[in-house]
Amino acid sequence: MINQLQQKYQLSLLLLLGVVAVLGVLPFAVIRYLEGNLIAAVIDITLVLGIIMLVVYAYLSLHIRVVSIVIAIFINTGVVVIGSANGIDSFLWIYPVFVSTFILVKPVEAFIINTLAGIALALLSDIFVIVSLDSYIISILMLSLCSFVYASHSAKQFS
Repeated sequence: MINQLQQKYQLSLLLLLGVVAVLGVLPFAVIRYLEGNLIAAVIDITLVLGIIMLVVYAYLSLHIRVVSIVIAIFINTGVVVIGSANGIDSFLWIYPVFVSTFILVKPVEAFIINTLAGIALALLSDIFVIVSLDSYIISILMLSLCSFVYASHSAKQFS
């Protein structure tokens, strides 16, 4: 009984997060396509379709934990790719993606995934001529630490 409740709760979070992600990213895919930024539009459409397929697979297979890990890695990879390809116009997507990672996976796993994505963005992105690298590091670190504390507390409450 408890396992079923946990599974339904995790699946509902995954479904809601998937809907929010699709509704949040799809308009940017259209906007970027209309602006002629085909590379960013293709990346956005890939993210939308990937999220939809993974959420449907989780719903049908009930392999929620595995799919949540895959989605966390997928969206973090996506934010690194779009941040590197599209620069400052896509850089603010880091913050909702990093928070979403803490909803999808265990706090320690999310912190590791976010750290790797944050380092990859620092190495691959050219926006640090516009944005201070120090500000970026401090802001994503604070976001991840606050999310870590909240996710850890929520996990204890849920248990």
